Formats: sequence, C-alpha cells, structure tokens
Amino acid sequence: MLEPRNPATRRALAALLGLEARAVAEPEPEAGETGVGGPAATADERTLEAEETLESDEDALPRLTPAATESAPLQREWAATEPLEPFSEGRHTDAVLRYEPLFDPRWTAALLASAVSGVKRDGLVDEHRIVGEISHGRPVTSIPRLPRATISGGVRLLIDRGEGMEPFRRDGRALAAQLRRIVGRTGVKVQRFQGAPCAAFVEPGVPALILSDLGCSGVRSPPLEAWRRFARALEAQSSPLVVFVPFAPERWPPGLSRRMTVVEWDRRSTAASVHTARANRRA
Repeated sequence: MLEPRNPATRRALAALLGLEARAVAEPEPEAGETGVGGPAATADERTLEAEETLESDEDALPRLTPAATESAPLQREWAATEPLEPFSEGRHTDAVLRYEPLFDPRWTAALLASAVSGVKRDGLVDEHRIVGEISHGRPVTSIPRLPRATISGGVRLLIDRGEGMEPFRRDGRALAAQLRRIVGRTGVKVQRFQGAPCAAFVEPGVPALILSDLGCSGVRSPPLEAWRRFARALEAQSSPLVVFVPFAPERWPPGLSRRMTVVEWDRRSTAASVHTARANRRA
C-alpha cells in the first residue's frame, strides 16, 4: 500500500494514476500547542499529532469509484455430464510398433544362404574336364567334380559394435538368430569388434559375414587401409567375405567394393544382390 508522506509525493502519485490531488488545508495551531510562542509539546504528544496528521492526509486523498458493474452471462448453463469411460490399455495407450527387420523376411533365408555359402568341389562329375584329359592322351588319375555352394563348413559372423552401428544392435541380434536357424547353432561363431576386424577371427577357408557401416556414419571410423588389409588377408586364406552395410551405396567408401563383396542391408536386397555384388568385385 502506498503511503505518501508529503503533498509533493501525493501529487506525483496522483498524476501517475491520472487523478487530481486535492489540496488539504493545514490546521492552525491553537493556543497551548506547539508553535511560535507556545509551550513545548512532549514526545507522546508529538507522536500522537503525527499519527493524526497521517490519518487526515489519507482521508483527504481522492477515492476511486467504479463507473459501473456488469456480470458476464454464461455461454451455456451448468449441467452434469456423463462420466469418463474407464481406463483401457488398448484404447488409451499407444500400441507397441512391430519390429521390422532390414531385410524382407520373404527372401531373407535365400539371401543369407547365398551370402555365407562356401565352395566345395564335391558336386557333379566334371565330364568336360574328363573328356579333355582323355582327348589329349593324359590319364585321369582322379575324378574331377564341379564346385558347389555349401553352408556345411559354417560361417564366422563379425558384428561391428562401434557407435555408428548402435542404432542397428537389434537388427544384428535378429540376423544372428536367423543365421543360426539356417546354418545351425554350432555352425555360426559370432565375434564382435570395434574399428576394423582382425583376420585372426576367421579360420582359413571359412566364409566371413560382417555387419558394419564401413565408416559411413563418420563416427570414429577406422582408416580405409585397415579394411583393405583385412580383405587381402581373407582372400589369401581363401575365406569368402561378404559385408552387409545399412547405408546406401553412394555413401560407401570408394574402392572397398572392389576388395570385398558389399551388399546394402536394406529391404530391396535379395539373393540376386549378393550374386551381382560378387560379379562386380571380380570385374
């Protein structure tokens, strides 16, 4: 609450509020009161006089009165409404989204089998080679056979656990489980790595399947030369190498698709995509 102590302060406050302060006449001191020629007042009398002066000043201030009062009508009358329906988890909570793998489930099995299959020369008899040996007069010391793709030799699954592959952790676990259903639980050995894998992870002649971003995410990616050394080491020990990358081909590091079979980890990929990637690497 504002309590002005002098007329100048009252006038200033009134001007700020848009009011006009009314002048208050100072009462004339009566005989016997404090003043020129009057007896000196005691301390109690001076305190009482100051309080009365403040009260008279407050009464002298102009009072604001409302111009009019008006009650706003209700937009609509109050009325009882129906109670809210009971809580239902199926209706009042969001449904959990179903997990969708990166590969289309309709041909994932064929795609994985094509990616991890090794080559063994125990297929059908190679008749053309036998005829060629005999026509040149050379003895046939062993029965040559055609190569065939097989998954009987198992596979080494290498999963990149770097920061760039963190959004695909669940996809990696799901793919490892499906690979075990195709090859067999004992035929799949899983090894996790960070940076670039080591060739010692893969036994000679055993196919290797890698889940990695190959540095496409740009998060602490290893140098390209480390990947090239790994690809050369596996090629030297006759271990087929396939890499699933969850990024579009235009983001792949240049030159790596010539050293290894790189397949986009996407729903558009099929078993034919693996064959095409192998053919492009040999070209």
